[in-house]
Amino acid sequence: MRNFTKNKKMNSNERRTSYEQRIGFDGGFVGLSSQENVGRDRGGEKFREISNILGRSSAGLKDTERIVERQLEILENHAQREGFYDIDKVWNDYSSTEGKGIIMLEPGTEADVFLLCDNDEKKVVKIVKWNTFSFRRRNRTPLEFLFNKIVVHNALFPGVFYKLIGYCHRFDEFCFVFEQPYIPPFFDESNRVIGSTEKEIEDNITLKRGFRKEGKSQIRYVSDNYIVSDLHVGNVLKGPDGELYYIDASVRLNEKI
Repeated sequence: MRNFTKNKKMNSNERRTSYEQRIGFDGGFVGLSSQENVGRDRGGEKFREISNILGRSSAGLKDTERIVERQLEILENHAQREGFYDIDKVWNDYSSTEGKGIIMLEPGTEADVFLLCDNDEKKVVKIVKWNTFSFRRRNRTPLEFLFNKIVVHNALFPGVFYKLIGYCHRFDEFCFVFEQPYIPPFFDESNRVIGSTEKEIEDNITLKRGFRKEGKSQIRYVSDNYIVSDLHVGNVLKGPDGELYYIDASVRLNEKI
């Protein structure tokens, strides 16, 4: 389904173009599976809107860095017109309103993470900077990053789907703001929180999900269609039902190059 190479060796620009076409280089999405279509829809209206804008804007450009510059310029202008997500305002609202609460969870290297509570409803908000070494190494453009973060992640892990809810400036750079369902912890009979283990994660991703393990120092899991990595215990939670939830895996298409 995703045989990008068509039995010929491709140069770096062709590889980039192949991926961009797959995620809507002309402003639409091409050849999504049913699970990917659901994942795209759960990414929300903001994602559908900006992905089409970014796809159309990059048409005809060949140089990856020029595409990145163009897409970041468009994102900045689009966010200014729409209005930036104001985490300080959200913090004040949730801190001062009865029945609401907000907690800053342990941040990652690429994001600030908040738990928002509204009576019995809880959700996680992540402010994610795209322009980091690890993200740039895995995602050539902002649009590719969004596609992997939303369409691919949501197709693979629908129980903890990402929804794009806005944009902001943080860490002195442009950031995306995502919403994700909150997963309560798993407690044992002694009321102790029990997290996932490396063996549980490996067994789940290989035996239950059909991925194969590759690498030694840099481990990744590969299927015909996807590549998943960064599966340490902090990124995979054990929920109250005993199932594993991949809240922050690194995912991308397997381009088979």
